[in-house]
Amino acid sequence: MWHPTAMHRNGNLVRPWILTVQTTAINQTFGLTLQGTPLAVKVIWGDGSFNDYTTPGAKNHTFAAAGTYQVLVSGSGSPGGASVTTGGNRLISTSPLQGVVGFYPNSTFANCNNAAFTSLPNELYKNCAESAMFSYGAICFGCNKLVSLPADLFSYHIGSGYTSFDFAFTNDTALTAIPPTLFDRARISSGPGVRSFNTSFSGCTALTGPAPELWDPAQFNVPSSHANCFKNCTGLSNWADIPNDWKGL
Repeated sequence: MWHPTAMHRNGNLVRPWILTVQTTAINQTFGLTLQGTPLAVKVIWGDGSFNDYTTPGAKNHTFAAAGTYQVLVSGSGSPGGASVTTGGNRLISTSPLQGVVGFYPNSTFANCNNAAFTSLPNELYKNCAESAMFSYGAICFGCNKLVSLPADLFSYHIGSGYTSFDFAFTNDTALTAIPPTLFDRARISSGPGVRSFNTSFSGCTALTGPAPELWDPAQFNVPSSHANCFKNCTGLSNWADIPNDWKGL
């Protein structure tokens, strides 16, 4: 039986992925795009309604009244994913991505720019599926109220073959710093694998402190591509040391 913080699946207690959504007027919509084949996902919308989804695509819900709702997501996609694609300006917080078997981070929170969406929880992607080809692409693209990142955001999964960070955090204009250990799992000591950083922090104009030296082959596996990674991030303390192609110059 489902209840606000947990569910039972195959005799085990499973905590769902919890998205807190705030509407400010009647008949406002929030939605996810679900991916995966086969797909079996339940979404409880927090207003007394729920849906079971077995086909991928956009899944939108209209809330009849203004208020704050906890949207609960659980199930599986193999491989799959879920991203906020409708009403991202209504998302005010997220729990770790849990209770959804086989899901990947790609594009999870693109354009979620509510004034309250200023940070991400620890262990956000810890429970994602492992894969040789792994993508964090566009995970917080255009989240222009996001101020800080948890240091462990990329600590749990780095693809042994290829990992993409393309467009992650692009135009996050309120982001103030890059945690020094954010990309430690991408270091050469973590094993082989190609990394891609196209436009990753481009437009993050409030960044201060040092950028991780991702361009240094003595520290990190040489990325396959990295165009405009730190474009317009002129407040970084090591801006002068960043190669021009990483800066979009």
